[in-house]
Amino acid sequence: MTAVLTARNVTKRYGDLDVLCGVSLRLEERETVALLGPSGCGKTTLLRILLGLEPADGGEIVGRLDRAGYLPQGGLLFPWKTVLENAELPLQIRGVERAERRAAVAEQLPAFGLTGFEASYPHELSGGMQQRVALLRALLTGCPILVLDEPFGALDVLTRHRMQDWLAELLGRLERTMLFVTHDLEEAVALAERVVLLTDRPAGVLGERTIRLEPSERTDRFGNAFVAARDGLLSLIHQGGL
Repeated sequence: MTAVLTARNVTKRYGDLDVLCGVSLRLEERETVALLGPSGCGKTTLLRILLGLEPADGGEIVGRLDRAGYLPQGGLLFPWKTVLENAELPLQIRGVERAERRAAVAEQLPAFGLTGFEASYPHELSGGMQQRVALLRALLTGCPILVLDEPFGALDVLTRHRMQDWLAELLGRLERTMLFVTHDLEEAVALAERVVLLTDRPAGVLGERTIRLEPSERTDRFGNAFVAARDGLLSLIHQGGL
């Protein structure tokens, strides 16, 4: 496989606060990787550095993700724009004609469960639907890499599980490269092919685990394969003293 990103010994410090301490990781083409770590450990800071949104203090990054479809925490939909208007923004920025970009959005609406909601505003949608709009907008950038920062962290557990299953199925069809941040063990197992486990702040890499599950096994959270993968991550966390 071809590496689209390689980070070596990345460090970051804010004043007297060490946030990242020698983080190294690799992202391969058409691979889904989870950055899993406790809340406040520096996951979002690392993501922003990999995206080129802020500089690192040390280390090396080859293949920075500055051309990625990015979904920040909360989705950040514009409240005064409709579903269609929010989703078409990347195409509008690229200068795509109105009729063409709206046709492109309309083509994707069924896959995202948004048919009939084109004229709705964010406050009229459920949390899960808002995240689907935000993800559609990220996909319509046309970038082959998706970067998601705790995409479903604000949702209730049942909606979160449904969204994870939906996204896993969508990724299987799109064959996109994806890097995402989470502090949810089950989300990492449900979505990732490889999990990079981060320590508490200042974040370093505690270890990595490959998740080899069939699509049906990723949606069966009580199945033996899912439980074994989750417990393997939990064991690594305990071994690391987190």
